Amino acid sequence: MDIQHGDTLALAAETVRAGGRVEVVGSHGSGKSTFLKNLNDILRDGGWSTLFIRGIASLKQFPLAALNFPGVLDAGDEVRGIASIHQVTFALQAKVSGPNSVIFIDDWNELDEASWGIIDSVHRALSVPVVFSHLRGARASSISDESYLSRVPTGYVVEMRSLRIDELGAVLKTHLNSPIERGALSRVYAMTGGHIGLALALVKAARRENQLVQDSYGVWTSTDDLWSSGLTSMLETYVSDLPTHVRDSLEVLASVGTVDLDTARKLVEVEVLELLEERGLTTILSGSVHDWVMVIPPLLVEYFRRAPASTRKDRLNRHILERIGEVEPAAVVLAGNSPLAPIVDGREALFAALAREQVRTRITVASADWVVSQTPRNAVGYITALMQSPQADSEVLVEQVFRDTDFSTGEIESHAELIVLHANWLAHVQGKVDDALELLRTERNSFGDFGRLLDAAEVTILTNLVRAPSDSLKKLKVTHDLPVKVQLALLEAQMLIFVTSCRFNEAHQAFERIRVLDPLQEQIKPRVLYGFMLLGEGRHAEALHLLTHWLEEARKQVDIQGVRSLACALALCHSQSGDHFALDRLAEVVAAVGGHTSFPSNPQVATVSVTTSVVAARRGDTLLTERFVREAQRQGIADGPLPAQSLAWPIAQLMILQGELEHAAEELWRSGEKLWAREARYAGMLEMFVSIEIHPNAERLDKVNQLLKLVPENVSLQAQGVYVTALVKKDPESMLRGAEALVDTGRFGLAASAYAMAEAWFENAGNAARATDAHEAGNRARSRIGSSALDVSRFSALPAVLSRREEQVARLVAYGLTNREIATELYLSARTVEGHVRRIFRKLKLKNRRALEEYFTDQSGI
Repeated sequence: MDIQHGDTLALAAETVRAGGRVEVVGSHGSGKSTFLKNLNDILRDGGWSTLFIRGIASLKQFPLAALNFPGVLDAGDEVRGIASIHQVTFALQAKVSGPNSVIFIDDWNELDEASWGIIDSVHRALSVPVVFSHLRGARASSISDESYLSRVPTGYVVEMRSLRIDELGAVLKTHLNSPIERGALSRVYAMTGGHIGLALALVKAARRENQLVQDSYGVWTSTDDLWSSGLTSMLETYVSDLPTHVRDSLEVLASVGTVDLDTARKLVEVEVLELLEERGLTTILSGSVHDWVMVIPPLLVEYFRRAPASTRKDRLNRHILERIGEVEPAAVVLAGNSPLAPIVDGREALFAALAREQVRTRITVASADWVVSQTPRNAVGYITALMQSPQADSEVLVEQVFRDTDFSTGEIESHAELIVLHANWLAHVQGKVDDALELLRTERNSFGDFGRLLDAAEVTILTNLVRAPSDSLKKLKVTHDLPVKVQLALLEAQMLIFVTSCRFNEAHQAFERIRVLDPLQEQIKPRVLYGFMLLGEGRHAEALHLLTHWLEEARKQVDIQGVRSLACALALCHSQSGDHFALDRLAEVVAAVGGHTSFPSNPQVATVSVTTSVVAARRGDTLLTERFVREAQRQGIADGPLPAQSLAWPIAQLMILQGELEHAAEELWRSGEKLWAREARYAGMLEMFVSIEIHPNAERLDKVNQLLKLVPENVSLQAQGVYVTALVKKDPESMLRGAEALVDTGRFGLAASAYAMAEAWFENAGNAARATDAHEAGNRARSRIGSSALDVSRFSALPAVLSRREEQVARLVAYGLTNREIATELYLSARTVEGHVRRIFRKLKLKNRRALEEYFTDQSGI
């Protein structure tokens, strides 16, 4: 189950075998004990004699308690005085004096000093290896004897990091014997911060209380917020050894929620802040303006906020208000006393935590404004805040705001914005596109110049869900006398039309006008569209740089919708380059942010669904992929007009996983034709080309090459056209030209496959010189991307069937390496490699290593 530390376990085992010492550091629930147990099992299986000792907090004051615990040494009944120390020392020496002996100490920081003194003396006398674990920051806890601390052995240090969301999903799938759906996994990850011990305890409690149940397909889903009072005793271990004033400070920070560092210093003494951070109970997240202080793991926030001690809460709340005075409104600061949406640990998780805290605050403030006055301006503010919330009741609240707004008050700008929000709500959430268009057209002339906002909304809804109207540009005409907000909305709609139809020169002009009107680039959608445009123009490196930069900016500005949108655009960037490890990481970014909010645009939902489901399919998680697809279909999500916004992608990936390549090609072809008919030429042609790549078809190739002439500005598609044409005709010279064009447009994974095919075709034709040329060109192309790992298998079932580690091992086996050589290359034990090889043969239904080499050759299209 310790999937995150396979390599580390092997290195730790080698360290012990070499006589070294291993230190395992982590927080409560991070898996320290599990790591020690797994390492213990590895060494035992290798013939080592192991002695396992545990530090016990409640017995720390009793000398030699840890060594006289039943099952350790059984040295005698009485453990007092100098004689007992000699007795225990001799017993320990006898226990570990044999060859290949090792001492394990779990929770070293809870070990009594006398026991440690004996262990240390035996370790020094016999040079017996020691493996020990302790809490992060234990040196800063209540232990005061510095000479004691100076005797802690040093050596190989294992830092127990939190699981990533995909790793947690894999662990829970094994633990539950079935996959867990995306929303439930996001909640578990959010509440535990990826701490495996906490996650397993939370899942166990949730199952017991029927908050986590299986649907008819066997997938685990959540029915509540997953909090359980049964977790209280486990969470108490995090704070039980804290001095009273430190615990009070931690509870103050939890009550307030995520706060900027300056405010935190007003609430808590600096020395206490440093202690809490060192103990791993708080962390600092850097932002564009402030640094933010957060309590971790997130369940501790729930633990403190749900504590029943009202008098204590009142005292701490008074302390908060006394310390910060008028710096923050009391309603905002103390809003954190109610249970909040789950928050998460880890880099992406920390962003999600901060974003959700700010969403909660915005909703609190906007709700208070709305209660005072139901004006259109307050309605727009409240609905905009609710749009960011994934809470189940937010849709009911949005409907209530639309219904109760007093349209007799306020300025026409807010009236127009509210109509646009309502139309998008009807179209994207309720699926009532005709009603949305009717509302916009009816109200169009009621708002003067701001009525043009309704024009932009109408064109955008039609482009996203139906077809770009023929009179789009006429409706979207921009004049300099219009308000800036109106000009930006019209230009953004223009960009959508231009990018989807591959009119990139005009898209550039629209973007430049947007940059003049919005010099700080506060608008996210134009930047996302600009990234797609750069990819279409073959400017992959520029797109990668800008999208990565903008994503980082969105993190710092705590823009949850911006992060989601930019991450999905960046996902296409990595997908096109063949860097699927980076694609997996971005899928984790999207998943860590959480489930869909109440009011995203339909294409955004489609992009998130496509990204996460394709990644799940590539990992071989059929049930989870099917779940994503069913969920999207149940919600009636329409295909968006941009690449990676069509459900044909995950559906085809499922078919490929099941070996139905012809059906997968048919699915993508049909979808591509529909998108092209909607004027979504970029997305449609990409799907048609991939369809031909999966299942070559000369008739379809002729048709798509005729269509390709209509999008001359899309350099990326032009390069892919050369590649696919060469693939169908099996022309090695054309394939080399296609490979070069693909490299120039950043399609490195596809280019690597193209060079390999050209090389093989030349060899089959007996042209060794050209085969060498193709091989050397492929090496030069690979050198341009450094150490990045490429997916060259493209649409084979291999990435979906094998895990990452299995795929690494499989490729090395195919290259002719022995198990011992692979173990050295990947820092694994030979036994671990042998197990991987057996599973690879079983999954791929192969008999031997030669068959695996042939399988890779076939999957590369050679």
